[in-house]
Amino acid sequence: MKKIMSLAALAVVSYTGFMLTELPAAFVWSHAPKMPGIELEGLSGSVWSGSAQEVTLNGIELQEVSWDLQPSALLTGKIRADLEVGDDFSAVVGEATVTYSTQGVTVEDLEADASADWLQQLAPMPVPATARGNINLVADSLVYAEGQCVELEGRMAWERGRISSPLGDVKLGKANADLSCKGNTLEGKIRQSSEFLTTNAVFSFNLSGSYSLSGKVSEGEALPETMKNGLKVLGRPDSQGRYPLTFRGRI
Repeated sequence: MKKIMSLAALAVVSYTGFMLTELPAAFVWSHAPKMPGIELEGLSGSVWSGSAQEVTLNGIELQEVSWDLQPSALLTGKIRADLEVGDDFSAVVGEATVTYSTQGVTVEDLEADASADWLQQLAPMPVPATARGNINLVADSLVYAEGQCVELEGRMAWERGRISSPLGDVKLGKANADLSCKGNTLEGKIRQSSEFLTTNAVFSFNLSGSYSLSGKVSEGEALPETMKNGLKVLGRPDSQGRYPLTFRGRI
């Protein structure tokens, strides 16, 4: 009798779990408590495996977002999903595995590409210039718990980087950054070098939306004369001919 009752209970739990995972994502979202700063449009599929045509996170729009939950994680009290963002026509394309638990959120195997002009719309340059190229982001792990970034191991590269301005164009060559985090602030150490410019700087981005950049930049032989003169607005160069970089703003 106990065996029959156990099998019956298992059947009920399995059926209930199946019904919950097959609930339409649009139905669940329309009845779920609204979260400030998060909007979903064009939902299709189920809670278990679905997609949204557009997701807005604090004003940042992401197109064609899809997810697949991993059922084995539920047995350990966690929600784990494989996420994909964007398509061939999107300004942002990426994928990652995200795990949510009572301890916090963990992001693993993150790979993302975004156009430089899309990022410039979020954080406009302090000078009249247009950024070109793609920003590639790779993060082995990102741990966010108790309202703070606990761990971040990542790298960012600006591929085919170019800056166009009324004074001329600058090819950035190799531009890379090592990423880390401290509290609720993401930090990156930037290294850039080309025949136009050489830059060493540190940038920080606070999750509240503020950002800053500080470092040094020096001119190369290929830099147009008009732009060499323009560097003087940054301040007085040091003994090695490096001009100070100091920018601050808010998204």
